[in-house]
Amino acid sequence: MSEKFIQLMIIVLTLSACNKASQNTEVIPESELNLTKIDSLNTNFEVENYIRKVNSRYKEFELRRIQDFDRGYKSDSLTKKMANQLKITKAFYKTDFDNNGFTDILVIGDNKDCFGETSCSFNSMVLMNFDNDSIKVIDVVKDHSTSIVPVIEKENGQSFLIINTPNQINYKNEKYRDETIDKLIYKYGSFIEVNANPITHNIETIEYSTGPCYGTCPIFQLHIDADKSATFNAGLYNFDKNHDLFNPNGDRTFKTKLSNEKYQEIIELINYLDFENLKNNYWVDWTDDQSCTLKIVYDGGKVKLIKDYGLIGTYGLTRLYELLFELRFNQDWQELTTSNNNSQN
Repeated sequence: MSEKFIQLMIIVLTLSACNKASQNTEVIPESELNLTKIDSLNTNFEVENYIRKVNSRYKEFELRRIQDFDRGYKSDSLTKKMANQLKITKAFYKTDFDNNGFTDILVIGDNKDCFGETSCSFNSMVLMNFDNDSIKVIDVVKDHSTSIVPVIEKENGQSFLIINTPNQINYKNEKYRDETIDKLIYKYGSFIEVNANPITHNIETIEYSTGPCYGTCPIFQLHIDADKSATFNAGLYNFDKNHDLFNPNGDRTFKTKLSNEKYQEIIELINYLDFENLKNNYWVDWTDDQSCTLKIVYDGGKVKLIKDYGLIGTYGLTRLYELLFELRFNQDWQELTTSNNNSQN
């Protein structure tokens, strides 16, 4: 038997063995493990249509580069300059903000949701992508008239959202708000300011109350104790998520024991916000908006009181307010009778 024939037989046997092994082992390319619809979106047209289908609130949404906004706002020229400096020249960017293996998408555009003969909106949202193509849309612009430059920044495998807001200039060419940079992380169901070293405090009570606005803003008070017992005093516009139900019978009081899940989420978020060092007062630059008051008693009787006209003091506070608002609908509240109310006083 020749040496060449032996070598040929060895090669044939080796290939045969490899073929059998490949038949018994399923190889799944890593890039295909968590592909969803967002991964297939490559053009502005595709992204735009996808957003309109995902959420009816954005059925008018149009993608737009920052450089293409022409609203006549004094601050927009600063935003365009900032965008050029930061090399933000597209209307959408992709990343995985929460490291769940699904691609999220950051978009910039105009949702046409302000009043006027010409569009005056500036919108930027993140479509958070979860399993089974479940999408959560999160606005990252506090005021839809204020233009921003959102930037994705990666550090040690974590994606952060950097919100750059230029100096705000009024029609008289006067600066009324300084330039800001907010570094946000996706936690507790939204984007909030990063806190590299959160401190755990002993939260004893939480009190939250809202005031009226020019419209149907829910007016209510919440009191939450450390044992998870809670009281909800419902004033106006509280019993429908669309805020269109007026309560002609005056205040109604409810009590419950908060679920451990919701209570812990609220407590952990409060601690993560570094609430001790937040401002005591926040306010927006317009009128007829809603106000709220947050009182936190902690660490043996210390008190932190925050008043917020407009309810958008910080990204983290906005998320906390959302969780407190949601308690009205996601807990098993039991209404107190008139006699019970009298005995409480």
